Amino acid sequence: MAVDQKATRGVVWVVGVGASAGLGAAVARRFAKEGHTVALTGRTGERVEKVAREIVEGGGKALALPGDVSQEADVVAIADKVTKVGPLEVAVFNAATAVRAPSLEITTADFESTLRTATIGGFVFGREAVRRLLPQQRGTLLFTGATASLRGRPPFAAFAASKAALRSISQTFAREFGPRGIHVAHVIIDGGIDGERHRTTKGCSLSAISPRSTGTCTFSRGARGRRSSTFARSKNPSERRAGRGFNIQHGFHNDTTPRYDPAAARLAWQRTVALFNEALR
Repeated sequence: MAVDQKATRGVVWVVGVGASAGLGAAVARRFAKEGHTVALTGRTGERVEKVAREIVEGGGKALALPGDVSQEADVVAIADKVTKVGPLEVAVFNAATAVRAPSLEITTADFESTLRTATIGGFVFGREAVRRLLPQQRGTLLFTGATASLRGRPPFAAFAASKAALRSISQTFAREFGPRGIHVAHVIIDGGIDGERHRTTKGCSLSAISPRSTGTCTFSRGARGRRSSTFARSKNPSERRAGRGFNIQHGFHNDTTPRYDPAAARLAWQRTVALFNEALR
Protein backbone atom coordinates (compact mmCIF):
# COMPACT_ATOMS: atom_id res chain seq x y z
CA MET A 1 0.00 0.00 0.00
CA ALA A 2 1.60 3.25 -1.13
CA VAL A 3 1.85 6.06 1.38
CA ASP A 4 3.35 9.52 1.49
CA GLN A 5 6.64 9.03 3.28
CA LYS A 6 6.53 12.51 4.81
CA ALA A 7 3.99 12.25 7.59
CA THR A 8 2.47 15.58 8.62
CA ARG A 9 2.32 14.22 12.14
CA GLY A 10 3.89 11.32 13.95
CA VAL A 11 3.07 7.79 12.93
CA VAL A 12 0.42 5.85 14.87
CA TRP A 13 0.99 2.10 14.92
CA VAL A 14 -2.15 0.04 15.61
CA VAL A 15 -1.77 -3.70 16.20
CA GLY A 16 -4.80 -5.96 16.26
CA VAL A 17 -6.57 -4.66 13.17
CA GLY A 18 -9.02 -7.19 11.77
CA ALA A 19 -12.48 -6.60 10.38
CA SER A 20 -13.41 -3.16 9.12
CA ALA A 21 -16.12 -3.01 11.81
CA GLY A 22 -13.68 -3.67 14.66
CA LEU A 23 -12.17 -1.42 17.30
CA GLY A 24 -8.67 -1.49 15.81
CA ALA A 25 -9.96 -0.15 12.51
CA ALA A 26 -12.08 2.50 14.28
CA VAL A 27 -9.10 3.78 16.27
CA ALA A 28 -6.92 3.84 13.14
CA ARG A 29 -9.54 5.83 11.21
CA ARG A 30 -9.80 8.43 13.96
CA PHE A 31 -6.06 9.03 14.13
CA ALA A 32 -5.87 9.18 10.34
CA LYS A 33 -8.65 11.78 10.35
CA GLU A 34 -6.48 13.90 12.61
CA GLY A 35 -3.65 13.87 10.08
CA HIS A 36 -1.51 11.00 11.32
CA THR A 37 -0.13 8.29 9.09
CA VAL A 38 -1.43 5.04 10.55
CA ALA A 39 0.47 1.76 10.28
CA LEU A 40 -1.91 -1.19 10.56
CA THR A 41 -0.93 -4.66 11.73
CA GLY A 42 -3.03 -7.81 11.88
CA ARG A 43 -2.63 -11.49 11.07
CA THR A 44 -4.86 -11.48 7.99
CA GLY A 45 -3.24 -9.47 5.23
CA GLU A 46 -6.41 -9.08 3.17
CA ARG A 47 -8.31 -7.51 6.05
CA VAL A 48 -5.49 -5.16 6.99
CA GLU A 49 -5.11 -4.10 3.35
CA LYS A 50 -8.85 -3.44 3.13
CA VAL A 51 -8.88 -1.15 6.17
CA ALA A 52 -5.79 0.70 4.92
CA ARG A 53 -7.40 1.14 1.51
CA GLU A 54 -10.60 2.51 3.08
CA ILE A 55 -8.59 5.06 5.07
CA VAL A 56 -6.64 6.18 1.99
CA GLU A 57 -9.83 6.43 -0.08
CA GLY A 58 -11.24 8.61 2.69
CA GLY A 59 -8.33 11.04 2.37
CA GLY A 60 -6.10 9.66 5.10
CA LYS A 61 -2.63 8.15 5.10
CA ALA A 62 -2.27 4.47 5.92
CA LEU A 63 -0.16 1.46 5.16
CA ALA A 64 -0.75 -2.20 5.82
CA LEU A 65 1.98 -4.10 7.66
CA PRO A 66 0.46 -7.54 8.32
CA GLY A 67 2.11 -9.90 10.77
CA ASP A 68 1.63 -12.17 13.76
CA VAL A 69 2.14 -10.36 17.07
CA SER A 70 2.66 -13.67 18.83
CA GLN A 71 5.93 -14.00 16.90
CA GLU A 72 8.73 -11.79 18.20
CA ALA A 73 10.53 -11.64 14.85
CA ASP A 74 7.39 -10.31 13.13
CA VAL A 75 6.92 -7.54 15.70
CA VAL A 76 10.55 -6.42 15.55
CA ALA A 77 10.58 -6.40 11.73
CA ILE A 78 7.32 -4.42 11.53
CA ALA A 79 8.53 -1.92 14.14
CA ASP A 80 11.57 -1.21 11.96
CA LYS A 81 9.29 -0.64 8.95
CA VAL A 82 7.10 1.74 10.95
CA THR A 83 10.01 3.97 11.91
CA LYS A 84 11.11 4.20 8.27
CA VAL A 85 7.80 5.93 7.51
CA GLY A 86 8.26 8.58 10.17
CA PRO A 87 8.75 9.12 13.91
CA LEU A 88 6.49 6.93 16.01
CA GLU A 89 4.12 8.98 18.18
CA VAL A 90 1.46 6.56 19.38
CA ALA A 91 1.44 2.75 19.62
CA VAL A 92 -1.84 0.92 20.24
CA PHE A 93 -1.96 -2.77 21.18
CA ASN A 94 -5.41 -4.19 20.45
CA ALA A 95 -4.59 -7.85 19.76
CA ALA A 96 -6.19 -10.71 21.68
CA THR A 97 -7.25 -14.31 21.33
CA ALA A 98 -10.54 -15.20 22.99
CA VAL A 99 -10.88 -18.85 24.03
CA ARG A 100 -14.44 -19.44 25.19
CA ALA A 101 -14.83 -22.78 27.00
CA PRO A 102 -15.41 -24.27 30.45
CA SER A 103 -12.18 -24.37 32.43
CA LEU A 104 -12.02 -28.19 32.42
CA GLU A 105 -12.25 -28.21 28.63
CA ILE A 106 -9.51 -25.67 27.88
CA THR A 107 -6.43 -27.36 26.49
CA THR A 108 -2.91 -26.37 27.39
CA ALA A 109 -2.34 -25.44 23.77
CA ASP A 110 -5.32 -23.07 23.75
CA PHE A 111 -4.26 -21.49 27.03
CA GLU A 112 -0.70 -21.00 25.80
CA SER A 113 -1.89 -19.56 22.49
CA THR A 114 -4.00 -16.98 24.33
CA LEU A 115 -1.07 -15.94 26.52
CA ARG A 116 1.30 -15.80 23.57
CA THR A 117 -0.92 -13.36 21.67
CA ALA A 118 -2.32 -11.08 24.37
CA THR A 119 0.45 -11.20 26.96
CA ILE A 120 3.77 -12.06 25.31
CA GLY A 121 2.69 -10.24 22.17
CA GLY A 122 1.74 -7.21 24.26
CA PHE A 123 5.07 -7.22 26.06
CA VAL A 124 7.13 -7.51 22.87
CA PHE A 125 5.03 -4.85 21.14
CA GLY A 126 5.37 -2.48 24.11
CA ARG A 127 9.10 -3.12 24.37
CA GLU A 128 9.73 -2.41 20.69
CA ALA A 129 7.48 0.67 20.72
CA VAL A 130 9.19 2.12 23.78
CA ARG A 131 12.63 1.48 22.28
CA ARG A 132 11.63 3.76 19.42
CA LEU A 133 9.88 6.36 21.56
CA LEU A 134 12.61 6.85 24.16
CA PRO A 135 15.03 8.76 21.90
CA GLN A 136 12.27 11.35 21.44
CA GLN A 137 11.53 11.46 25.20
CA ARG A 138 7.83 11.56 24.38
CA GLY A 139 5.07 9.37 22.99
CA THR A 140 2.12 7.25 24.05
CA LEU A 141 1.63 3.52 24.44
CA LEU A 142 -1.96 2.24 24.75
CA PHE A 143 -3.07 -1.28 25.64
CA THR A 144 -6.65 -2.40 25.07
CA GLY A 145 -7.80 -4.17 28.23
CA ALA A 146 -10.97 -5.85 29.39
CA THR A 147 -13.03 -6.22 32.53
CA ALA A 148 -11.57 -9.74 32.70
CA SER A 149 -8.23 -8.17 33.64
CA LEU A 150 -9.80 -7.29 37.01
CA ARG A 151 -11.97 -10.32 37.63
CA GLY A 152 -12.14 -13.71 35.98
CA ARG A 153 -15.25 -15.76 35.32
CA PRO A 154 -16.16 -18.77 33.23
CA PRO A 155 -15.95 -19.51 30.38
CA PHE A 156 -13.06 -17.06 29.99
CA ALA A 157 -10.28 -18.46 32.21
CA ALA A 158 -7.57 -18.22 29.55
CA PHE A 159 -8.71 -14.82 28.30
CA ALA A 160 -8.91 -13.42 31.84
CA ALA A 161 -5.44 -14.68 32.71
CA SER A 162 -3.92 -13.13 29.58
CA LYS A 163 -5.64 -9.78 30.16
CA ALA A 164 -4.68 -9.66 33.84
CA ALA A 165 -1.06 -10.23 32.86
CA LEU A 166 -1.27 -7.53 30.18
CA ARG A 167 -2.61 -5.10 32.77
CA SER A 168 0.40 -5.80 34.99
CA ILE A 169 2.73 -5.25 32.05
CA SER A 170 1.11 -1.89 31.31
CA GLN A 171 1.44 -0.81 34.94
CA THR A 172 5.10 -1.83 34.97
CA PHE A 173 5.78 0.08 31.76
CA ALA A 174 3.99 3.16 33.14
CA ARG A 175 6.12 3.21 36.26
CA GLU A 176 9.34 2.44 34.42
CA PHE A 177 9.02 4.74 31.42
CA GLY A 178 6.66 7.46 32.66
CA PRO A 179 9.56 9.33 34.26
CA ARG A 180 11.28 9.26 30.87
CA GLY A 181 8.47 10.95 28.98
CA ILE A 182 6.47 7.95 27.76
CA HIS A 183 2.81 7.81 28.76
CA VAL A 184 1.34 4.35 29.11
CA ALA A 185 -2.38 3.60 29.39
CA HIS A 186 -4.40 0.46 29.96
CA VAL A 187 -7.85 1.03 28.46
CA ILE A 188 -10.51 -1.26 29.91
CA ILE A 189 -13.43 -1.83 27.56
CA ASP A 190 -16.22 -2.84 29.92
CA GLY A 191 -18.23 -4.94 27.51
CA GLY A 192 -18.04 -6.64 24.12
CA ILE A 193 -17.31 -4.62 20.99
CA ASP A 194 -20.09 -4.81 18.42
CA GLY A 195 -17.84 -6.01 15.63
CA GLU A 196 -17.59 -9.04 13.41
CA ARG A 197 -16.14 -11.32 16.12
CA HIS A 198 -18.91 -10.52 18.57
CA ARG A 199 -21.65 -10.94 15.98
CA THR A 200 -20.39 -14.32 14.79
CA THR A 201 -19.56 -15.88 18.18
CA LYS A 202 -21.83 -18.85 18.67
CA GLY A 203 -24.04 -18.56 21.72
CA CYS A 204 -22.97 -15.00 22.51
CA SER A 205 -25.96 -13.11 23.89
CA LEU A 206 -24.14 -10.29 25.68
CA SER A 207 -24.98 -6.72 24.73
CA ALA A 208 -22.20 -4.93 22.92
CA ILE A 209 -20.61 -1.50 22.64
CA SER A 210 -20.34 0.14 19.23
CA PRO A 211 -16.76 0.94 18.19
CA ARG A 212 -18.00 4.51 17.95
CA SER A 213 -20.12 4.54 21.09
CA THR A 214 -20.19 7.69 23.17
CA GLY A 215 -17.62 7.99 25.93
CA THR A 216 -16.17 10.87 27.91
CA CYS A 217 -13.24 10.61 30.27
CA THR A 218 -12.08 13.04 32.91
CA PHE A 219 -8.60 12.89 34.30
CA SER A 220 -6.95 13.89 37.51
CA ARG A 221 -3.54 15.24 36.59
CA GLY A 222 -2.17 16.18 39.98
CA ALA A 223 1.56 16.61 40.21
CA ARG A 224 2.82 13.60 42.09
CA GLY A 225 6.06 11.76 42.58
CA ARG A 226 7.92 9.69 40.03
CA ARG A 227 6.52 6.41 41.34
CA SER A 228 2.90 7.52 41.60
CA SER A 229 0.08 7.09 39.13
CA THR A 230 -3.20 8.83 38.41
CA PHE A 231 -6.26 6.75 37.56
CA ALA A 232 -9.61 7.73 36.08
CA ARG A 233 -12.85 5.95 35.36
CA SER A 234 -15.58 6.84 32.89
CA LYS A 235 -18.86 5.22 31.94
CA ASN A 236 -20.51 5.42 28.57
CA PRO A 237 -23.61 7.55 29.31
CA SER A 238 -25.75 5.71 26.76
CA GLU A 239 -24.81 2.40 28.41
CA ARG A 240 -24.78 3.53 32.03
CA ARG A 241 -27.98 1.77 33.05
CA ALA A 242 -26.67 -1.48 31.58
CA GLY A 243 -23.43 -1.06 33.51
CA ARG A 244 -21.36 -0.87 30.35
CA GLY A 245 -18.74 1.65 29.33
CA PHE A 246 -15.00 1.81 29.59
CA ASN A 247 -12.35 2.58 32.11
CA ILE A 248 -8.98 4.13 31.38
CA GLN A 249 -6.11 3.57 33.76
CA HIS A 250 -2.94 5.42 33.05
CA GLY A 251 0.31 6.23 34.73
CA PHE A 252 1.24 9.90 34.83
CA HIS A 253 4.60 10.93 36.22
CA ASN A 254 6.63 14.04 36.78
CA ASP A 255 10.16 14.14 35.49
CA THR A 256 13.29 16.12 36.23
CA THR A 257 15.18 15.22 33.04
CA PRO A 258 16.48 18.58 31.73
CA ARG A 259 15.24 18.09 28.16
CA TYR A 260 11.88 16.68 29.18
CA ASP A 261 9.00 19.17 28.81
CA PRO A 262 6.18 18.13 31.22
CA ALA A 263 3.73 20.70 29.79
CA ALA A 264 4.25 19.50 26.21
CA ALA A 265 3.98 15.89 27.32
CA ARG A 266 0.69 16.58 29.13
CA LEU A 267 -0.77 18.22 26.03
CA ALA A 268 0.34 15.34 23.81
CA TRP A 269 -1.11 12.83 26.25
CA GLN A 270 -4.45 14.64 26.54
CA ARG A 271 -4.73 14.86 22.77
CA THR A 272 -3.95 11.18 22.32
CA VAL A 273 -6.54 10.05 24.88
CA ALA A 274 -9.14 12.40 23.38
CA LEU A 275 -8.60 10.81 19.98
CA PHE A 276 -8.84 7.32 21.43
CA ASN A 277 -12.05 8.21 23.26
CA GLU A 278 -13.59 9.69 20.13
CA ALA A 279 -12.77 6.51 18.21
CA LEU A 280 -15.14 4.72 20.58
CA ARG A 281 -18.04 7.03 19.83
